[in-house]
Amino acid sequence: MNLQERAKQLQASSVLMDNREKGEIKDFLNLNLTIINYDFMSGDDGEYSIIHLAEENNLFFFGGSVITEILQQLDKEGYYDQIKKEGLPVKFTSVKSKNNRYYTKAELYPEN
Repeated sequence: MNLQERAKQLQASSVLMDNREKGEIKDFLNLNLTIINYDFMSGDDGEYSIIHLAEENNLFFFGGSVITEILQQLDKEGYYDQIKKEGLPVKFTSVKSKNNRYYTKAELYPEN
């Protein structure tokens, strides 16, 4: 692979971003949603997730560290195909930390 091919590969986006607009998780807080696909990309601060929700087919979302870590673990354990087939129920909420900073919590299977 030459330099040009490698450079283009590094800047390539996820297929989950193709023909979709970027959504913001903060606009979908406190709603029961379903992750039906995900992907990972590398950035300056490490790997992060790209999420596709059943309820918003025309949007993709960048996952924060909490959902990215969850998806990485599920992916590592072989659940990718099951998530694509059945979906992964999730509810995102805004939570204030002990340091008075807000972060987005991902509650899986919120109805249970």
